[in-house]
Amino acid sequence: MPERGSCPSCGMDLADPDPELSSISEIKNLLQSNDEPLPTIKADLLSRQSVVESSLADIVERVKGLKSAIERLKKHQKALQSDSESCKIILHVARKVPDDVWVIIFEMATITQCGSSSQPLPAPVANSRITQALWNLS
Repeated sequence: MPERGSCPSCGMDLADPDPELSSISEIKNLLQSNDEPLPTIKADLLSRQSVVESSLADIVERVKGLKSAIERLKKHQKALQSDSESCKIILHVARKVPDDVWVIIFEMATITQCGSSSQPLPAPVANSRITQALWNLS
């Protein structure tokens, strides 16, 4: 298995940590009883405790930093999505249609199906014809 080293982006040590205390048989026995640990185990626990607390504090700080970085990335993502939508709206194919063509489309949309009446169509019918005309253009 290749050696893992540290993370290239944050520098976090990726090496396997020491085994958890609860996996060491002497510690299991001490946790289940009320016995005082042997001096060697007590010294090992005291040195391990300072390392664990230091590592824990380091991880807590890294998590805070990562949360902050994630929030900044989410804000940047929203800004880019907004910019993308604006670009799509501005570059939409309907904007290429000349104004005189739009005038013709709107005039045609308000003419009755027979074409002989000068009465405009009711708004919903006119709107549906305009929408259909726009759909056909795109």
